[in-house]
Amino acid sequence: MDNGFQYIDILILVFIVAMLVQRLKSVLGTRPDEKVVLEDKKVVELFKHINKEIEKMPMVEKEKKVVNIKIEENLDDKDKVIVYLEEKLPFFSKKGFIDNAKNAFEIIVKSFANGDVKTLKTLLEPKIYKSFSDFIKKREEDGLTTVSDFIGFEEVEIVEASLDKKKNLASITVRFTSEQVNLVKDKDGEYVEGDPNYIQTITDIWTFTKSMNNSNPAWLLGRTKRA
Repeated sequence: MDNGFQYIDILILVFIVAMLVQRLKSVLGTRPDEKVVLEDKKVVELFKHINKEIEKMPMVEKEKKVVNIKIEENLDDKDKVIVYLEEKLPFFSKKGFIDNAKNAFEIIVKSFANGDVKTLKTLLEPKIYKSFSDFIKKREEDGLTTVSDFIGFEEVEIVEASLDKKKNLASITVRFTSEQVNLVKDKDGEYVEGDPNYIQTITDIWTFTKSMNNSNPAWLLGRTKRA
């Protein structure tokens, strides 16, 4: 067993070294009369062999595309919904979803504060994106800037989950309790809202949705409210 893993490690190491050589070649270039090592037939064959061995490795998951999973019934029991999603969606797990939701929360909060509508557009459903972008536009017109310092999470918990048969849509609602410092400055740089020395404990309830017709694994933020 140990020898097998050592063999795989060697293959991976050779593959990485060869790829680095290839990258250096593309960056540094070679003279026309040079004999490039990567053009040697034995090296090319080695690449082919390595690729074949890597494809055989059980730990290397091949990409799974899932399209048009049809929800057969409406369901609003969160535990049953999570089990259903774990069975139907490749790579979905409760823990993985919570970890990704935490990352999304932090990115969205910072992007909103920075007025980064490009990033927000990739993470929000169209309706809520419009609300966010309209608010950012109004803030800029008023000469205001937002400063947000995300400190960390106190608690993150899935509080609701549902399946909508008609829309073929899955929804998961998460309660985030986090520590933040949120400030608003006017055009002169003066604070008009918030205290830089005060850390707020804020509870947000966000609902993420996913169309089961879409092979994209991303969940989009569909609704927000503050508790």
